[in-house]
Amino acid sequence: MIYLINCSSLTDQQRESVQKALDTDPRITDWRRALSGSWFVETKLTDLNELRKIVHVGADKVQVLAVPVYKGMYAGWADKSVWEWLNKKEKPAPPKDAEIAGNDHALGNPPEVTGIKPLADYRGIDAVAARLNGIVTTMAFHTAAARAGLSLQQGFQNMLILGPPGTGKTSLAKTAAEILRDSLPGKKDKRKIHMLQAADLIDRHVGKSMNNTKAALDAAAGGILIFDEIDALLKISHYGPEVLNALNAHITHAPNKPVIIATLYGQNEQALRAANPGLMSRFPHVLRLESYKNDTLAVIFNARAAASGMNVEPAAVPVLSALLAAQQRAMGPSFGNAREIDNIFDAVVGHIAERFAALPDELKGASTDEDLARLRAAIGTVTAADIPMRDPDTGALVRRPGTLPGNDNPPPGKPGGGLRLIPSGGAGPAPGGS
Repeated sequence: MIYLINCSSLTDQQRESVQKALDTDPRITDWRRALSGSWFVETKLTDLNELRKIVHVGADKVQVLAVPVYKGMYAGWADKSVWEWLNKKEKPAPPKDAEIAGNDHALGNPPEVTGIKPLADYRGIDAVAARLNGIVTTMAFHTAAARAGLSLQQGFQNMLILGPPGTGKTSLAKTAAEILRDSLPGKKDKRKIHMLQAADLIDRHVGKSMNNTKAALDAAAGGILIFDEIDALLKISHYGPEVLNALNAHITHAPNKPVIIATLYGQNEQALRAANPGLMSRFPHVLRLESYKNDTLAVIFNARAAASGMNVEPAAVPVLSALLAAQQRAMGPSFGNAREIDNIFDAVVGHIAERFAALPDELKGASTDEDLARLRAAIGTVTAADIPMRDPDTGALVRRPGTLPGNDNPPPGKPGGGLRLIPSGGAGPAPGGS
């Protein structure tokens, strides 16, 4: 069987990793690259979830569209060599629509959003939060004005959230959607929040991208639809503009049904506006996230530790600041996102786990209140020795020399030695993503 696997917005490194995963998994008998983030694969697998697992070996936590390819399903939109390869493969006859499974939300049942955090939990976005609160205030005014008998045109409520990678665009879109859901007129319990990406709409069938888009919009009409990384449509042949045109037509004839919140990389804003000026004029609200400053990142780290029930000893703060400053010098303007803090905190937890492994067995198996208090005292504080460093050759977060448990650790409350700062231009690979 031949399947189309589609992932949007992959880095070059992730694409290479996906291809390596396809190469090394014995269940994939053959494959060809179709577009920048798409592959045709030949396999005996019939479970689409298994195909997604293979892709996730190469690119973890990316949305994957995996659909079977049937006879007559594709016309020659791929390059000639791919098209010739595909034509030589045996493909079954098309099933009835009801028999097609694996991406039901692309047919009009977009998944609902979960894991929404309150606006108060964000750090370093005061201007954006004020802008969002101002939008909500204006919406409340329109609702009150209507009750008072005034006839004010509500206008489009659609929103763009843009910024550098890792600044929390998707997370903020969920939060903004919840705030809008609670602020729009009508019964909020009837108003659902859905999310889609380009991969959910593109290439299911030839010529059906527009139909998929219409179906998703109609299904979400009573609520709010988050279109995550809408700028990925700019990279998907002529099917991307097809989806943008479908969005524009729907918003024109059914404004705010649903309200659409779109996220995108800030660097792609002008290209998206040029690709479809009519559509972009229907997104009057724009929230612009900026790269975080190092002091804000330190605050985010402390908040992450506090949310986990941990303390951060004062001596750890300058060590963390030195790590962030070194990375800032190495990466320049491209550095300054909260995902870096997530990576650092995960490394810290790994180092605390090593500290836990060095404890006496009776303390590791603590059960009494007194022993549990001792255990918490031993592992509940982030120390200077727990803060990692960036390996200058690989870019990986690793232990700093002299900080191994039971080795030549510095005394509690004293920064550990051996912190190597990464010279400018020598950072090695850094986390990617949006």
